[in-house]
Amino acid sequence: MPHPTDMSVFRRAKKLVPVADWMPPRLAGALAYQWRSPSEIVIMHPQGRMGIVDTITGAERPPDRVYAAMRTRPQLASLVGKLPVWIVSPDGKWILFAAMLGDHAEWIAVAMDGSRIVEARTPSLRDAAVFWEHDSRGFLQLLPVNGSYYARRFTVDGHNPPESIGAGKDIHDFRLNIPPYRFDNPYLPLGEFAQDYLLMANFGGRGRPRCLLFNLKSGMSPVRADIKVPAGAFVSEMELSPDGRRVGWVFDFAVGMSDPVLRRFPFTPVGPGHGNNEVWVSNLDGSQMHPIATPGIERDARGPANLRWTLDSKSVTFLYDNALYSAPAN
Repeated sequence: MPHPTDMSVFRRAKKLVPVADWMPPRLAGALAYQWRSPSEIVIMHPQGRMGIVDTITGAERPPDRVYAAMRTRPQLASLVGKLPVWIVSPDGKWILFAAMLGDHAEWIAVAMDGSRIVEARTPSLRDAAVFWEHDSRGFLQLLPVNGSYYARRFTVDGHNPPESIGAGKDIHDFRLNIPPYRFDNPYLPLGEFAQDYLLMANFGGRGRPRCLLFNLKSGMSPVRADIKVPAGAFVSEMELSPDGRRVGWVFDFAVGMSDPVLRRFPFTPVGPGHGNNEVWVSNLDGSQMHPIATPGIERDARGPANLRWTLDSKSVTFLYDNALYSAPAN
């Protein structure tokens, strides 16, 4: 039986840089890298050591200006080189992390050029979840209270609510009307794709992921949407494009752990929709769903995984076979 068109990673994607010991910081979606500019990514090594990698030359350097700024404040100096949780702003100009400084829980935003440090106290860092606003001028923290969630807005430019005001008590706190939690299907925030909007998705099983779209300014109930995925697909990863128009996916089609071995046989279907860790792209409503790249037959190759969009929303990047790859999204 002839095989269909080869859509393997080595055919469809461009290798950027090798991957050694990149670690996934939890605040950054538990993904092992973040795009800071069209040619630079921010990564984390074990024990919270950060690095900035040039994807054109492969050179890596530490964020020296960030560390220099942190050393100017005694409470932050001990955290230099030890930031296990952080997230980079959409414009690449800030890095945000959380810390307990004495008895106070704080968010600390440090300008990547070292010019500013903004500290904002928060009532709680329990199950901390945060995401940047679309314009990088502020960020929102999701605060759990008695089974409910509130979104509290912080800014890098002005006054922030004092920590003494509990979640839901500030006039600007926004309550998220999320369906009741069940063990196998929590809703996860994907972040803003337009000013004042938040998309949350539930993709804990087969079938259509259930999505909630919140308008954080109007206070209305969320708009519900179900995105149609390919038949038999299990959603492994789901990533919103920076322009908010498309979604990148990593699908599994229940082939099994021996998927790369099975794909070597001529009688085994190897086209899109027949393997594990396949990269697909669709519009926000699920239309124009199409495959981008599938795993090859390389022995012991891992991925694709850690899907991210480039900043221009034109390509998707992912880790595969110990390297970072990029593929056009069209």
